Amino acid sequence: MFIINGTLAPTSVTIESLSIREVIAAPTNVADGFVEGDYSRTAGLTGDGTSYIDSGRANDADGQNDQHISVFASSAPAGVTGTECFIGNGGSSVNGSHVGRWGGSPTQFSRSMSATLSGVSEPYESTGLIGISRNAASSYSHLVNGNIGSLSVTSGTPSTGNSFVFARNAGSAEIPTTATLAFYSIGTSLSLEDLDTAVTNLITAIGEAL
Repeated sequence: MFIINGTLAPTSVTIESLSIREVIAAPTNVADGFVEGDYSRTAGLTGDGTSYIDSGRANDADGQNDQHISVFASSAPAGVTGTECFIGNGGSSVNGSHVGRWGGSPTQFSRSMSATLSGVSEPYESTGLIGISRNAASSYSHLVNGNIGSLSVTSGTPSTGNSFVFARNAGSAEIPTTATLAFYSIGTSLSLEDLDTAVTNLITAIGEAL
């Protein structure tokens, strides 16, 4: 799995910058449930519905109104009606950040309790980059199914604790996913469109090289 764990400037997201970005805090397979067969050099790591990764990056490490989280899903979760988290922290009673689905519908929230993407009618079956980015107190951007939109949700004081990948950290790992993820990133706000282009090109190049 390719990882970005830190800061990316909105105007400097390129394949070259992604390729040399260093991980600030080493992620940890806390559940110790992933096995060799779960990993593919081209597709990434497939969730088993129980295991997860601790990113080592605290949710409040970035500003209340200056953050992003994203994943690149190379394969959607099994089934289309599940409730799962691809990356995130916090629960229904704290201001977390979450990229996942609820009953098959996309849910992406930033420094808030919850937010269902009412403008997205299809189930969360898409692949590619999925994420959120906030650079204002009153709203944040989201990307799903190749579409970028905006949600008018006021931010709150960020929850503490590290963000998890393949689940969300709500004091313990919640709603783990069975999606296959090839990439994740956590850091300050950026252009989701630019990140999407750079990461998609990078994943494509890796696949062609291998």
